[in-house]
Amino acid sequence: MRDQAGWRRWRRPLWRALKLAATVACILFVLRKIDLATAGAGIRDMGRRFGVAAAIFVTSQVISLVFRWRQALRELGVRVPAGAVASDFLAGIAYGSILPGTVGGDVVRAVRMGQRVSQPGVAVASIALDRMIGFICLSSVPVVGLALNGRDVSDSMLPIAVGALATFSVCLVFAHHAVHFVARLTTRALPAVARIAEETAGSLRSVTAFGRLRIAMWAFVCLAFAFGELLYLASSWHDPATPRAILIGAPIVFILSALPVTIGSIGFRESLFVVVLGRFGLGAEKALMLAAIWGLQWLFFALVAAVFVLVSGAVAGGAKVVKPSADSASRP
Repeated sequence: MRDQAGWRRWRRPLWRALKLAATVACILFVLRKIDLATAGAGIRDMGRRFGVAAAIFVTSQVISLVFRWRQALRELGVRVPAGAVASDFLAGIAYGSILPGTVGGDVVRAVRMGQRVSQPGVAVASIALDRMIGFICLSSVPVVGLALNGRDVSDSMLPIAVGALATFSVCLVFAHHAVHFVARLTTRALPAVARIAEETAGSLRSVTAFGRLRIAMWAFVCLAFAFGELLYLASSWHDPATPRAILIGAPIVFILSALPVTIGSIGFRESLFVVVLGRFGLGAEKALMLAAIWGLQWLFFALVAAVFVLVSGAVAGGAKVVKPSADSASRP
């Protein structure tokens, strides 16, 4: 018992130390791969030329992400005002920029939205839908990119991309079964967790195929802004490898950077940009320029979100709740 208590006491500091070490290692890796002076000059030039456009693009992405989550809630039969959804989403961005990966932000969103609805499981299910459908749409982008540029890439890339798309799709279809299994396992030991898991499973099961398509519509709107921004930032390079690298490599970067490897994905995301986009012919300095602009704009938005959360507080409420049903879940 004493050994277990000691491990629990040291587990979190050890985890944070490992994250910090991984962050430093990734940063050093990037610095060894690039010419820092060239990359720095390019980043400053892009910031001056495209700063306003980048702000417009990232704001458009955030708005579409808010409406994607709101649509997921509506498909579960819950009507939440857009302002309340935006408030909880901004809180997730603020906390997600501090905690490793994106898990912290999703937990904050689930807790805050859970205070607004009658069943916490509905809040968890909405975020699960939002995430899974987002990853399905994101993983479909490299499939399109490979189809359009198939002559210039290895024949092994298309099966990998299709396999990733199929994996996320299977996860979406069978998610409610997996969550229901978790509820059965925890019924006796953790009844509160089992209750929320059962609510989550029932909510996921209630969403129709057309409802999932409506969520996917907002996901593709967000992706259009995201990849439109990257292509716009790189338009002045006149490099034929750039569109292929962005359409095929960037989605892989975004998926992998969601893993909690470093603190706030710092260093890890930049390493992925350099390595993955480099495999498709984009130079390391150019890849780092895209990663830097992307990371800086989201960091700035996270700071704005943090100020908003501090000023507005963490009070939730005022949502109009409608119990999930087959009829309500089929409405947009």
